[in-house]
Amino acid sequence: MLLKQSIALTALISICIATQPDFVASKRSELRLTDGRYRKLLVFLEEDSAISLSVEQYALLLQNIRAGFEQASDVLTSLTAQVGRPLSFGDVSVLVSGRLGRQFAQVYPRGSRLHPLPADWHRRDRADFFASPDLAMGNEGPESVVAGCARPALRVLLATESLEPQNSDNLGRRLALYFSQYRWGLLSEAPLGSLLQTVATSASTRQYRAASCSPALQTELRVPAGNGASRRCAFNADTKQLSDNCSIEVTELPDSNAASFLFAPYSSGVAAFCDSVSRVSNPKLVHNRGADNLLNRHCGGLSAAEIVRMHEDFQRDVDGPRSGPADDSGVRFQLVAESEKRRVVVVMDTSGSMGSDSRISNMIGAVNQFLTEVLENGAECALISFNRKATVLVNFLTIDSPAARQRLAQAVSGLKAKGGTCIGGAVRRAMQLLGVNPHRPNRRSTGQIILLSDGEEGCDGVLDATINALAASSLEVVSVRYGDQADTRMSRLADVTGGRQFFGEAAGADAAGGLAAAGLRLSLGGTTSAVAAADRVITLATQEVRPNFQRRLEFNVDSSIRRDLAFVLSFPAEPASAASLRLMVRSPNGKSFNCSGAGDNSACTVDTASGTVSVRIPDKDIVIGRWSLENLAATSSAVWQRRRVYRRFRRQAETVRSGLVVVTGRPAPAGSATETADLPTTLIGDVIPDWVQAVTESTLIGVYARLMRGYSPVVGARLFAAVRSNEGRVARFNLTDNGAGADLKANDGTYSGYIPADAVSISRDYSVSIICTSPLSRVASAGKLTVANSNPSFEKSLTAPVRITDLRLSVSVSTRTVLLSWTAVKDPSGLSDGPNVPAYSVRFAASPGQLLGNNFSIAQELLRTPKASANIFSQVSSLGLSQTFLAVTAISAANVTGPASNVIELDNPTAVPTTTELQHLGIDVVDVNLDDDRNSSCSRNKCSLAASVMLLIVAMFVPW
Repeated sequence: MLLKQSIALTALISICIATQPDFVASKRSELRLTDGRYRKLLVFLEEDSAISLSVEQYALLLQNIRAGFEQASDVLTSLTAQVGRPLSFGDVSVLVSGRLGRQFAQVYPRGSRLHPLPADWHRRDRADFFASPDLAMGNEGPESVVAGCARPALRVLLATESLEPQNSDNLGRRLALYFSQYRWGLLSEAPLGSLLQTVATSASTRQYRAASCSPALQTELRVPAGNGASRRCAFNADTKQLSDNCSIEVTELPDSNAASFLFAPYSSGVAAFCDSVSRVSNPKLVHNRGADNLLNRHCGGLSAAEIVRMHEDFQRDVDGPRSGPADDSGVRFQLVAESEKRRVVVVMDTSGSMGSDSRISNMIGAVNQFLTEVLENGAECALISFNRKATVLVNFLTIDSPAARQRLAQAVSGLKAKGGTCIGGAVRRAMQLLGVNPHRPNRRSTGQIILLSDGEEGCDGVLDATINALAASSLEVVSVRYGDQADTRMSRLADVTGGRQFFGEAAGADAAGGLAAAGLRLSLGGTTSAVAAADRVITLATQEVRPNFQRRLEFNVDSSIRRDLAFVLSFPAEPASAASLRLMVRSPNGKSFNCSGAGDNSACTVDTASGTVSVRIPDKDIVIGRWSLENLAATSSAVWQRRRVYRRFRRQAETVRSGLVVVTGRPAPAGSATETADLPTTLIGDVIPDWVQAVTESTLIGVYARLMRGYSPVVGARLFAAVRSNEGRVARFNLTDNGAGADLKANDGTYSGYIPADAVSISRDYSVSIICTSPLSRVASAGKLTVANSNPSFEKSLTAPVRITDLRLSVSVSTRTVLLSWTAVKDPSGLSDGPNVPAYSVRFAASPGQLLGNNFSIAQELLRTPKASANIFSQVSSLGLSQTFLAVTAISAANVTGPASNVIELDNPTAVPTTTELQHLGIDVVDVNLDDDRNSSCSRNKCSLAASVMLLIVAMFVPW
């Protein structure tokens, strides 16, 4: 019997969990479980943007972090012991910036708890918890770009305000709660829609109860009245609505400690997850599978304990047992500080293969832009070029002036392509520069190696040995595979060091042009994830141009950009064309910056080796608004005649030789931001999964983006993703605003879309970029997708339509309208008369789990429609159900059905509880005459009807 239950549970978990390579919360996290203790948990404590807190204030925050994790460890032990294996925290490291670490070292003597040690494996982009004074308490919690059952989060965001004494009473419990969501992918059991749950008592009768975590829990519906007091909720007999701010309040005796830990615990003694009825003796800990909450919506009614029990943490230690006796001591803490100067070694392939397809000039232009625009002030940079032999072009040089940047750029501009390829030897030379002996590696030295190569390793055994040596160090390798022929082991270099992986195309239809260069430049721009936000460069735009472009180009510069605004044009396929440009950049207030190829203006820099012209705007002249860029040389008649000839023969050319404009800038320096509006707006993205064995017609590969001003989400933006292979762009598609109620938090600034399966069915690497066009301009790399094997039997006509992620509903009772709507889906089969699929299927069920995964196909169909909207008033009314869950899927012209959409919940407007039932739930019934407005106003949690009905609606994602 237990075996059957285990098999059934595993099957349901497989439906609920989207495909993922492992259970590690972050691919960069060093968190490990050994002998029942979590080791190497990392907390990064960020400085406030205004740099206004004193060292003593930070010291208090550190003490509270220590006390909080000690309390959280005890809570965690209690929670997990009841699941089957007691777990706790073993050691916690708190990382601070180099500047803050220096101040701590000056105030607190060596050997004291607050005297920081130098960081080794610790990096801010590896942090499990990220604490910031700029984060509001309402925005703290697990950070995710995609929701799903048992899907670990990226990290946990903590507001330092919540660490202060007046807010830290339940800090240990909050940390334990956040950790359970971060590590095991648990979700809240707080009600989403109606606070009332209908339960069938017979075929024809139903009763009402509060939608609490356990059916047996004693609760009332109450409204907070301040100072810890509350009053009974009121039910308006005219509008059929509950009081605003009404919530479920547990009325158990304080010492009963009943209720799920995920259900807003009312008592400090609550430290248990609800479980299945066969697992617990206390009925008040039996999971309520019918309540409408995040956990049930995403996990199909599974309890938190059942989900946790399936996690590998409860099966075995990730790293295996330690040698020697188990460590049952308390939590060990360590304060570590970053180096004040980040050390970077750029390693560039100059083998003979780099001489084709303008690869060397593309690389020169991309690296020089990284050196002159991206690399932050104060960093130390060294340069290595390699073929069969590694050559140190420049040893470590501090980036403290434009002259230092130009010295590095000049060294790169002189590179030529010749010889063989020895990647391992070049990376070993970089390790030596960073103080690591490749033959006896250790973790004492830190630094970043940025590797660019287009070739296969030509030195037998060297690269594999180098990978092993790097795995035993604290160095980070960022790999940029340049073309399909680049050695695939470059990805392993990044994997073993927690670095990012990128891909840049090096051949194909437009590889000689600007779009190929864009991949390299965005990749190098993505190497600064461990740098403070105030020091990171922001890419505003990338745009392809012709060498003699005539059209005026316009770019939007927003309030995030306060310094280092630069317009960079590159023509790697025709470097000489840079000398003929006469550029003029004009600001919104009319001020112009003229620049010719001769560099007759101090704002201009010309690099003929890579065909690049850069126009840098003085910080004092940066203003918000539309900036324009013109090529004045293109207006002359001689140039215009040449342009006509060029355009005529261009149609016959095998390659399109275009250039690229990249616009970048930086936010205000640390210490100058005084409020949230001064914080920069950043765009980050990810590809999930980023590695697939082979693509089938039903493979789902998601692209996720997050647009944030500081730590505040930017909603309602227009974003799209572009996917490129070595042959050029293979796909471009919109990213949908997940919107209210669509992800783990409402309006959290996340956007998503799916890569068309037919575009990536060939075995190779693909680069993925995300572009925001409104309300501001941003471009960022989302990384790369690797398809390990081609699928020779792939049939484009059988490709499944992408998942609908924005199913929404609006209601108008007076017009008998319950309108479902969603964004139209393109037909991937190529067989439809128009661009979109010819049909959509709307299905319904009594619980969200019945619409998850494969269950959708056996759920009852409500209707089928050719349009991306449908009025379902009559269909829903005829069902007679008090609570209905709805989802939709797209159907291609080849009759292939896509995955189920997000689920929405609809309470039957005719099913209204009686006065007796309401009073039994602790609700006062009042009769108030109001104007009869019969249109609904919808929000994340409900649609309020100022009529004689109550309708509660919530839209949430389910796993894909």
